[in-house]
This record gives sequence, structure tokens and C-alpha cells, in this order.
Amino acid sequence: MHLVSVKEQRVGLLGERFLFRVGERIHTKNSYKSPMEQFSALARAVDWRASRFCTDPRGWFAIFELHEGGMGR
Repeated sequence: MHLVSVKEQRVGLLGERFLFRVGERIHTKNSYKSPMEQFSALARAVDWRASRFCTDPRGWFAIFELHEGGMGR
């Protein structure tokens, strides 16, 4: 997903100032689709663990709470 500036603007964030020109894009997120078990295994493979999650009623979408230490820390 990207946001595109429709006008030249200056934005302040955490004490920093940023200039966005007309048409300038910023990348805001990536979205990947995979089964919940596959996502949990991927998290464990990089030493994170999915401690909690919530889904929509059909199980099509999920939000995971991740913590470091998926490999037994």
C-alpha cells in the first residue's frame, strides 16, 4: 500500500520535518495472505511467537500479537 501526496506539504513527526511534493509516494505496508498455521511457523522460524490472535467470524483475516522468543527463550 502507498500514500500519494496530492499537494506539496510539510509534515512534522517526532521532532522531524518532512517535505512531500505533489505525486510523491510513501510505502505504508505490505499485506500477505497465508494460513494461520503457516504464519505462526514463519514467526517461530525467526524467533518470534504468536501469543494471541483474533479473526473475523469466517477466519479469513487475522491480527496476531507477536513476542520475541519463539524458540524457547
